[in-house]
Amino acid sequence: MINFFPPEAKLAQLRGLVQVFKANHKTHYAPHEVYPNQITVFPASEQFWSEQFWDNPAMGWDKVSSEPVETYSVPGDHITMMTEPHVRVLAEKLRACLDKAQADDERK
Repeated sequence: MINFFPPEAKLAQLRGLVQVFKANHKTHYAPHEVYPNQITVFPASEQFWSEQFWDNPAMGWDKVSSEPVETYSVPGDHITMMTEPHVRVLAEKLRACLDKAQADDERK
C-alpha cells in the first residue's frame, strides 16, 4: 500500500482532504468554448473512473481544444499519481513540457 498520508498528519488535515474529495465528486467541468491552444493531459495509468475515457487517451479534452492534445501517462491512479514515488514521474514529465513550452515561446 502507498503511504498516502504522512505519519504526522492531523485529523483536521484528513477531514479537509475528505471535503476536497467530496467537492471534486460533485463537480462537473464543462467548457463552453474551444480552447485556442494545445492542451497537455497527464492521465493516470491505473484509471478507475468512467470507461468512456479508456479508449480516448485525451480523456475528452480533444473535443475542447483546437490543437491536438498531448498526453503523457503517469503511474498510479487519479489519487496516487500525486504521491511518492509516482509524483516524481509526473514532475519530470511536467517539467519537460514546461521547458518545451518556454523554448517554443522564446523562438516566437
